[in-house]
Amino acid sequence: QKLNIRHEQSTHEIVTISMGIATIVPTMENSMQQLIEEADKALYRAKENGRNRAEWQILSPTKEV
Repeated sequence: QKLNIRHEQSTHEIVTISMGIATIVPTMENSMQQLIEEADKALYRAKENGRNRAEWQILSPTKEV
């Protein structure tokens, strides 16, 4: 943002970044695909919440009783 790079076709006048971050403790029940899907959801939350921000999701392992 400090570089002030112009982007005329964007909803903002300058280039900004939105990030989706996900973390997961590896188990037999989860997968890399699940991690990617959660990061993608977080990215879209960042865009919906005003862009130029990071959103994250921490996935905890499920315990079966």
